[in-house]
Amino acid sequence: MNGEEMRISYLAEFLILCEKLNFNEAAADQHISQSALSKHLRALEEDLGTELLERDRQHVMLTATGELFRIKAQSIVNSYEDVKQVFRADAQNQHRVVVGGLVDSPTCYTWISNACSTLSSTYPDFKVHFVPVSSTAPVMQVINNEVDCAVMTYQATDYPTSVRNELKAVRIAECPVLAVMPIDSDLSRKSVIARADLQGRSFVRMINPRMTSGWMSIQRFLRRNGITYETRDVQVFSPYDIAQLQLDGMLLLLPAHDIRWDLMASAGKTVRALDVEFPTTPIDVVFRKRDADGIVKAFANQLKQTPLTLPTLAQ
Repeated sequence: MNGEEMRISYLAEFLILCEKLNFNEAAADQHISQSALSKHLRALEEDLGTELLERDRQHVMLTATGELFRIKAQSIVNSYEDVKQVFRADAQNQHRVVVGGLVDSPTCYTWISNACSTLSSTYPDFKVHFVPVSSTAPVMQVINNEVDCAVMTYQATDYPTSVRNELKAVRIAECPVLAVMPIDSDLSRKSVIARADLQGRSFVRMINPRMTSGWMSIQRFLRRNGITYETRDVQVFSPYDIAQLQLDGMLLLLPAHDIRWDLMASAGKTVRALDVEFPTTPIDVVFRKRDADGIVKAFANQLKQTPLTLPTLAQ
């Protein structure tokens, strides 16, 4: 992001503005100037690449994207406050591990929670805290010592070298990429989608940092295999948004852990497997290199041993 550096406090300011729908009142509530509040909002919009509010001299209204982002911003702020409370409560206790998780799906949430519970039982002297987060924030939380490690369903290698050099990533699992399509698609009659079936197709490319990371590996596969394709960019914030996408005959390639299986059928979509040569999506535990031993390593090993149970595709 260029210019103003985005901070967690900007999300809190945005939430107050959503409540007040008035710049003067929201600025007064946060004890900042109206110009500072406007500057912070522009920083958020620049970072997201979209407008969150429609405003004129008399009125302030949330855009459709702004309403979706409000829900996610509240989740991020709540999670951040949870982390702060953990550290304040345990300031004198060195026997703790705080796990950040980039979790948008019930599948991953349950998986990481089970690993944390097992780790707590194995190491009763340690307090294990799991803080689920639905943004790319966990990488910087690791760097800033706010969490001890983070579970990433996108690649930390996509970050700048200055950040990447401080991190160590342990590969925990590989998740299959699946094809989501309208239930009346010509491909829905197949149980497995082959490479030839993708030739000349149109794909939805979802725009947010984690989804962009996954799309990069898919794009490399398509180009390497000489598959011609078209794309349509769509900004999404949650698995619910994914289920509600209007595909209009297009395909959506998505890691299995990001699919809300309970929503797909009611949204008129079906899911099919891709052939075995298709790339998988990595799941890593990321931590600071200086923390490569001890309880953090034990958590990574525990997560590796905890089964990631994905729903079985209906034939």
